[in-house]
Parts: sequence; structure tokens; C-alpha cells
Amino acid sequence: MADAPAWMKLLMGEEIFRHPVPSEVTQIPAWRELLDFSGANTPLPAGVSCETITLPGPADRTLSAEVYRPAAEGPHPLMLYLHGGGWCVGSAASVRRMAMLIAAQGYLVVNLDYSLAPEAQFPVPVEDCLAGAWWCAKHNAQLGGDGGALLIAGDSAGANLAAAVIIAATDAAALEQAGLDIPTGKPPEFVGALFNYGVFDFPLLMQTPGSYQGSIEVRYNLAYLGNNFLAHHWSPFVSPIFAPHLERFPPTYLTCGNSDDLLGHTLAMSAALAQAGVATRLSAVPQMDHAFLQLDQEFAAATAELNRIYGWLEELRQTH
Repeated sequence: MADAPAWMKLLMGEEIFRHPVPSEVTQIPAWRELLDFSGANTPLPAGVSCETITLPGPADRTLSAEVYRPAAEGPHPLMLYLHGGGWCVGSAASVRRMAMLIAAQGYLVVNLDYSLAPEAQFPVPVEDCLAGAWWCAKHNAQLGGDGGALLIAGDSAGANLAAAVIIAATDAAALEQAGLDIPTGKPPEFVGALFNYGVFDFPLLMQTPGSYQGSIEVRYNLAYLGNNFLAHHWSPFVSPIFAPHLERFPPTYLTCGNSDDLLGHTLAMSAALAQAGVATRLSAVPQMDHAFLQLDQEFAAATAELNRIYGWLEELRQTH
């Protein structure tokens, strides 16, 4: 392995315990500022109000979230939205436009800020999202929701976390076995899930490196899962595709651009859910790459996909 690239040496374990955190990971604060700046300077839809709230997290942490309410009188179905960013960057601000566009369709959207790696490695981000989901279920009506089952949505890493939340809420045995910090109270029920260009299979992530030839995959593994990242890969809370009870998922919409390096994850998760009997809607959008839904003002294909998502959400509303 002397001539192997650094990422392959890391994967084989040759350097994993003495390899420093890559320089790109140390630049994460700058990436975070850039994403937040771009989100803050994105035109937002009219007729949607925004309120920043705090809520209790695990281990005495305080979490923050943005709550978007449509202008029309409620109550409205409540959606928990989880941003992307490779578990390391991103925030509620970075997906504000996308979440508010959904709110404008008549939904109460809670856009959660969860703890980020590498400062907060697995399972902390998962536990934050569990706390957010349990809190939303408990305070649904108080927030202006309809008091019914929740919707959950996530982009990229946020889709991964959203799937982990569903597993935690529907499989008490898996939750206990994982040793996660379990919120008190009744688990939330979910009426639907929206997964945008998600990561669902960490072994697949390492086996099919994308445009960065595998280096970026290892960096995110190190940042989120730590030096012994391979030990976590088959946990359903890291790789949701391995959940033992996928049949317990709610109706699910999965979308991804067909130019996205993560397309294989969406295809595999969609197939696994469908095989488990879950009502599944798959959309692979031609010529679109990662995070394309954020570019609806630039690409007609993104706008068309948003309209398909709105239509699916309305179908859920009419049938549940």
C-alpha cells in the first residue's frame, strides 16, 4: 500500500490512528460562514413569517430553530426540516428558502439547528434531532400545528438524520441497543418523509467515491464518526438502509439529481423501502447535481421538482 492514495491508506487502517484531521476539516468555520451568508442573502417567499425559538436538547444543551408559518389561518400540518452540510456545516439559514417555500404551501415548518461535527461527533447530531422531533410532537398544537402526525424532511446529511429519527421513533429496541440519549415522552408519529439527495449507506459512500476520488468521503467520515469510523458504518443510525424494520417508515418521497454522486444512495434506499412495502415515490431529475433544489430560481428543472414535491405533500394531506 506504499503507493496507495492517502484516502485508501486511511480506509485500510494504515494511517488512521496517526493521520491528522485533514486541512479541509480545519477550514470548516469558513465554510459555515459562507453557507450562512448565502442563505441569509437568498430571496425568501412572501407571506411566510419567521420566528427563532429555543428548545431543550439532550445533556442540558439548548437548541435553536426557525419556525415558519404561512399567512393563511391554521392549524397546519407540522414539518421538521433538517439541513444538510455533511454533518459539519450548514444551518437553518442555509436552507431557509427551501423550508419557507414548503411553508408557503400551507405547512408549519420547524427548521432545526443541530450540533455539528467535528466538535460534536456521532451520536450527538442524531440525539439533537431526536430531541427536536420529540419536542415538536409534544408542542405541535402550541406551535400552531394541527396536532396530528408529523412530516419530516432533510437535505443530504439532513436526510440521513431524518431517517435516523424515524428509526428511533419506530424501533425502541434499535434505539436502546444503540445507547443513544432517548428523549422522554411519547415518540412522534410520522405521516410522511421527504429525503432530498440523502446519504443512507456509509459502506456505499466509501465504495463509490465521487469527484473528489474518495478524499472528501474520508474527511467527512473522520469529522462525523471519528478515527474508528468503520465501526459505526453498519449502525442503522449512521446507515439507515440497514434498519431492521424499514416497513415502519411512513410514505416517503426521495429525490436526487442524476448527476449527483449520491444518486446511488437514493436509488438504493428507494428500492429498500419499496421492497419493505413502504409507499415510495422516487424522482431522479435529469442533469441536476447535488442540492439542486436550492437553485430553483436558476433551473426550471428544480422548480418543476419542487412542484412535484408540493403535489405529493398535498396528496398526503388529502389522504391522511
